[in-house]
Amino acid sequence: MQGEATGHEALNSVRERRQRRQSARGFDALINRPSMLGGGSAWRGIGLGVIGVCILSVVTPYADAYLQASGLSATYLPTGVFLLFLLILGLNSALRLTRWPLTPQELMLAYTTMLIPSAIPSDGLALRLVPIIVALHFYATPINEWAILHHPRVRSWITPQGEDVVGWFFTGLPPGQSIPWGAWLRPLALWSLLVLGLFMMMTALCIAFRKRWMDAERLQFPLAQIPLMIMGDDPAPSWGSRFFRQPLLWVGAAVPFFIHTLNGLNLHSPVVPAVHLTDLTLGGLFSGSRLLTDPPFNAWSGVKVNFYWSVIGKSR
Repeated sequence: MQGEATGHEALNSVRERRQRRQSARGFDALINRPSMLGGGSAWRGIGLGVIGVCILSVVTPYADAYLQASGLSATYLPTGVFLLFLLILGLNSALRLTRWPLTPQELMLAYTTMLIPSAIPSDGLALRLVPIIVALHFYATPINEWAILHHPRVRSWITPQGEDVVGWFFTGLPPGQSIPWGAWLRPLALWSLLVLGLFMMMTALCIAFRKRWMDAERLQFPLAQIPLMIMGDDPAPSWGSRFFRQPLLWVGAAVPFFIHTLNGLNLHSPVVPAVHLTDLTLGGLFSGSRLLTDPPFNAWSGVKVNFYWSVIGKSR
């Protein structure tokens, strides 16, 4: 019995030391720095975040769906949110010359306000949900008999009505026609209530598990650590902060910048070589090898592989 007690004490001692080490270098250490314990106006931070959300709500679907360019909401750290956060830091470079610079607390509020709904106007919701609303009518044919099997069960207020309204969504507006907002407003408003309820539920779950995640499991929250590390101990973070004065930062940023520049030039001039790092397949990566040609491994040949620099950067 004495040996078991001694073993339990040793195990508890190891756990305590491990928790202290995690606190010293983890999320707790970042949020408990002197620069994060000061004042600041919550309304300024939330206001900046709401402005960023409005910008992303317009720019993200335009870039992702219409231009089909770089995904501004792709990966867990959306590019659009991060770029707007950097622009706010640039704005703070000018505000530092006044008496009202933004504090780290205000910048974090702006960042999290933009981050939480960033997936809504893109693949996270809108680009998936909105086509589904009208797809049942557009893809109905005499062969699948959707008009007989499903249309009577779909309420008129849950989807836009009108053959032209449905067809124009997939084929585009004819010349001289405007978007029929009258047919879309009611369905979109009703679906928005469902979306609001889902996000409120997920927020409530996060609040319910917060103490467990932070105090017991001591999660590191990498999406929150990134802006905290960028701001450092500066009481008014800006482009002049110590983080941006590291030579290795610019060396590392130059690699994806160079590759994305080549890919962008390739879209306008195919003579410029491109470096494709997304939508790769294992079959293409191992072409010429018999590794994926024989059963059962040939089933893996269609598996897609994507390399995202932002994911690599925050997973280091």
